[in-house]
Amino acid sequence: MVYIPEDNYPLGSTSSGSESNHYYTNTGVFGFRTTYNVSSESAITISSAIGDLYYAAEGDQLGPIPAEFPKGYAAFWSMKYEISEDQWICFFNSLTETQKTAHDITDVNHKNTDAVLSRNTVAYTSGNATTSAPSRAISYLSYEDNAAYYDWTGMRFMTELEFEKAAKGPTHILNMLASGGTTAYDQTYTMTNDGQENANISNPGESITNINYSSTDPGGPMRVGIFASSALNPTRVETGGRYYGVMELSGNLYERCIGAGSPVNRAYTGLHGNGEILSNGDHNVSGWPAVGSEGAISYRGGSWSNGIAFCPIADRFDGANLSSIANNRIGARGVRTPN
Repeated sequence: MVYIPEDNYPLGSTSSGSESNHYYTNTGVFGFRTTYNVSSESAITISSAIGDLYYAAEGDQLGPIPAEFPKGYAAFWSMKYEISEDQWICFFNSLTETQKTAHDITDVNHKNTDAVLSRNTVAYTSGNATTSAPSRAISYLSYEDNAAYYDWTGMRFMTELEFEKAAKGPTHILNMLASGGTTAYDQTYTMTNDGQENANISNPGESITNINYSSTDPGGPMRVGIFASSALNPTRVETGGRYYGVMELSGNLYERCIGAGSPVNRAYTGLHGNGEILSNGDHNVSGWPAVGSEGAISYRGGSWSNGIAFCPIADRFDGANLSSIANNRIGARGVRTPN
């Protein structure tokens, strides 16, 4: 886990940025928009008025965002890496048969095969699930899978505001990737020891952001932390490290966050899981949004199959998506509020 300290941060982007549906505030000067300074956990007014927080689309544009909704100003802990295949099967293999049925990512509601698909190697027919790439980021998790894992581990969902805080810290530049840069390496990566804990990239970019996206695409997610060990120089840009050290917040797999674009989501207070799930496999945490006709998820950071335009921190192309299904572009990363 990485500690994200209490601090102000600039939410969103400006008029000059190309990030889709980003948060902003109006300045009143020739229609210019700028980032919104999150300086407390107090309620945030949503409106197009000068000084208020607003956004063009991907949500109901209503508010306020309540004081109880985690906004990223207060300190929190974040998983340093996305959940790996090994972490997932450690959870899965501890479940009852009924619970396993609910979270079998090889079934028809997930990847629908025990074979390797989009680099997901998890296989399960009976007994225990297996993986041949234990350190690779896990894909094909649904919202319900995420929720059960977070409940079981005593964590919770990250909000989209916390995502921006963890990725950018106290600074902002236009079209900023989580590495702090704005341009990314665009050649196909060559991997060594692929699937193993020491998997590396033999041809990383130098003095440029290294991330897993469509131009460098190996066909699916990579080993968590692969850029940190492959970089030619231990810089934030080359390793893909975020301001506080959280890895792979741009590219690899989408981060599934609780957005602020619906009443159901704005009621989220950040309660933690209690280490147990229900006998049917569901989480049992009060106040976690039910995704569907009312609750909407904010998918942030882009993935291995997306172009670079989807990867900047402030981009909200899918800022309020009603889909909770599993697919090969979505992973998971839990957070926790300090006790």
